[in-house]
Amino acid sequence: MGNQLKKIFIRPTKRETVAAFITVLYLAFQCYRTFIYPLPAMLLRPIHVASVGILCALYVPFKTKDKSKLCQVAASVYDWFSYAAAVWILIYHVTQYKRIVTRLAYLDALYWYDIVTCILVIALIVGGILRTVGLPLAIFIGVAIAYGFFAPYLPGILYYQGLNLGKFTELMIMGNSGIYGSALSAASGFLFWMMLFGGLFSGGACGQVLIDIGLLAGAKANDASAPAKAAVCSSCLFGMISGSAAANVASTGVFTIPMMKKCGYTPGGAGSHEGGWERRTDHAADHGHGGVPDGRYAGHQLSHHRRRSARPRPDLLCRGVCDGRSAGKKEKGCQHRL
Repeated sequence: MGNQLKKIFIRPTKRETVAAFITVLYLAFQCYRTFIYPLPAMLLRPIHVASVGILCALYVPFKTKDKSKLCQVAASVYDWFSYAAAVWILIYHVTQYKRIVTRLAYLDALYWYDIVTCILVIALIVGGILRTVGLPLAIFIGVAIAYGFFAPYLPGILYYQGLNLGKFTELMIMGNSGIYGSALSAASGFLFWMMLFGGLFSGGACGQVLIDIGLLAGAKANDASAPAKAAVCSSCLFGMISGSAAANVASTGVFTIPMMKKCGYTPGGAGSHEGGWERRTDHAADHGHGGVPDGRYAGHQLSHHRRRSARPRPDLLCRGVCDGRSAGKKEKGCQHRL
């Protein structure tokens, strides 16, 4: 037991060790505010931003291995800036909580440290996006913020009254309508526990159970839509714990995509069913097919000629599963007979 705890908390580097301890502290905080003493929104949400921001800086350092010395120094400086910004945000919102919740928005005066905190919050969030998502989204956020300040100088329909630094601060952090709005409410609340459960669930062998349930759903069809049904159902179920289309393709797609291609689906059609199930199920619901596509909709990627000429082959589901799992080699003692 002692060796296992040591392996968890004592990591190869100091950075990873600090990140592990802060992760445990944040988990303890979530347990406290969920089961013992619920915190108000304007305390919980800033604490979530600061905690996740510092964890992003610790767990996802900038890749500077092959970069110049200047880039390495800049990355190190930004890391320390992120740590300091997170601490500042925590101290600010704990000490200024009563003033923030009792003030009149856009009427009471702002102080210099309100504006500084707004800048630090945005810098911390954009830094986390740069580390985890990439540069395009950070650029998009920068353009959106810049538009708010430069809109009064733009022509035509792009013109509007615009923002100044005070209005921008009021909108972003001085209430629950900006950064601390409904999206952050979900992220700091029930979504945290869903992600924690998903990580624990997918970390063991439980994820395979959901995939097998999806395969059983497809096994009931006796036409060319069986592999698509299996892919959609298993992808939906596994997506509940992965939360990522890329993770679905890397897990269930290993055998569902080859399975669909054997039935006559195009490579693009097979991949779209596997990786794009969120968009496809929404499209199916809009066209009266319900939350999960039925056999006709699931087979829409087949050409009209292939769909008309496809013969019912229940054994294709078995062969697709076995071939996908064993890289083209039939498994001995196959357990997927229909």
